Amino acid sequence: MISSWSSLRFGILPLEDFELAALAAFMDALRFAGGAADTRCAWNILSLDMEPIRADSGIAIQPDAPLSDPSQIDYLVVIGGASPPDRPIPEDVTRLLRSAAEGATRVIALRSGVFALAEAGLLDGCGCSVELALHMDFRERFPRTIPLPDAFVIDGCSLTCAENRGVSDLAAHVASAHHGRTGLRETSTPLSSSAQDPLVVAALLWMGQNLEIAQTIEDLARDMRVSRRKLERHFRADIGKSPQKAYMSLRLAKAKRLLRTTDESISEIALSCGFCDASHLVRLMKGNLGMTPAQIRKVMDTRDDEASAP
Repeated sequence: MISSWSSLRFGILPLEDFELAALAAFMDALRFAGGAADTRCAWNILSLDMEPIRADSGIAIQPDAPLSDPSQIDYLVVIGGASPPDRPIPEDVTRLLRSAAEGATRVIALRSGVFALAEAGLLDGCGCSVELALHMDFRERFPRTIPLPDAFVIDGCSLTCAENRGVSDLAAHVASAHHGRTGLRETSTPLSSSAQDPLVVAALLWMGQNLEIAQTIEDLARDMRVSRRKLERHFRADIGKSPQKAYMSLRLAKAKRLLRTTDESISEIALSCGFCDASHLVRLMKGNLGMTPAQIRKVMDTRDDEASAP
């Protein structure tokens, strides 16, 4: 029944020379994912002056609503092009972005729309999806941000997606999360809040996005564009751990959280945290935490029972 559906409201703000393919992919994914998740998605194309907005392909689209109070929408979606904007972001746009971030509205940036969020100051200290070829330029322009090579990144109230390969996945993730089928995947990690070195913070966020399929430290160093030796020096100086131990700590922390919050089997949890099998997880958890997964789950169940007792 229609009455059982929940609804999501999107304000879509294409910037000049936006990528039409990103807009089409996002809206199509919302339609299909929203239907599968029983979530009705509605949107308006926003504009500063209600004049047609030209895409990078030369096609112009007609907006149907002016920039207005962002509290009326759930998500504000800023869509840029394949290249960084070659002119300053209009002040009305940055004001709207800041107003949205200060309220309950989440902000999504597709393609080079991430530059608009950074210019508005919404990504200071946050991880964000930036196309690998633009990392150096982005870091120079916005040194307080943490560009990551992920298809999409969710950090705080900002959701960023720099490449078309992640647009549909992000839209589906948003629709499913709104209906309660999954949570919005944050990029923050238990260790990143204690790290001070920007390189270490970025590396920890990268690790947090790569827990299910464990990557090598060489993969990490390559994506951070530093040598493995330099990466290890920075880790030991900043958090007193090697990258390998930090990565293992994050994977074990996720496994411990899943033991507490889900009914998944130990084998399923092991695979979702990048371990070969259940015995691999049991051995490492016993060696690092002093308890097996079954023992940890039993202790947590006992605590929950005690907390709920009258």
